[in-house]
Amino acid sequence: PPKNIVPASREDKEYTGPRRGDRKTLTLPGGATMTMIYVAPGSFMMGSPSTEEERDDNETQHHVTLTKGYWLGETEVTQAQWESVMGSNPSQFKGASRPVEKVSWKDCQEFIAKVNREARRQFGGDARLPTEAEWEYACRAGTQTAYSWGNSLNGDKANCNGYKRETVNVRSYSPNAWGFYDMHGNVYEWCQDRYGTYSSGAVTDPTG
Repeated sequence: PPKNIVPASREDKEYTGPRRGDRKTLTLPGGATMTMIYVAPGSFMMGSPSTEEERDDNETQHHVTLTKGYWLGETEVTQAQWESVMGSNPSQFKGASRPVEKVSWKDCQEFIAKVNREARRQFGGDARLPTEAEWEYACRAGTQTAYSWGNSLNGDKANCNGYKRETVNVRSYSPNAWGFYDMHGNVYEWCQDRYGTYSSGAVTDPTG
């Protein structure tokens, strides 16, 4: 997401920057548009408690503080958005409003490099993928349950567990409390940082 550096957690009357939930449209090279939502700085519990069903042993729950706000795409990058920037569509399950798939992390970096001129002009900063911590913070959207709506995962709330056996259009399911779609299900989503062992203690602005 385009990176917008703002004062950490300032909510006083002098602060005139973006606030949680603000929306802004990014016009991509080629003319397609992308809705971005502002995620304000804050703290949350990353990982999962040992009592959570179907958790993995590497999901050590720990306190994370994010000191900088950021803009994150409302949906996965769609095939129309990808083709607008890259001029091609590698997806298996074709559809302009479906998420792009069959793209590597390196492919995403090439996409971002092409977007950056517009990101700097329109948002005042470079674009990048979110860190894993930034992604999970936006995914949880202030909740403490296994999923943003509760503890049960099924095809009523997300395209998951082989329910549709292929991708579906973005916005086919309800968004989470912060307005993000398909944070669970539909496609795997790349993060900027590498996989790493979670800390057992509190951390600030972690990268993998």
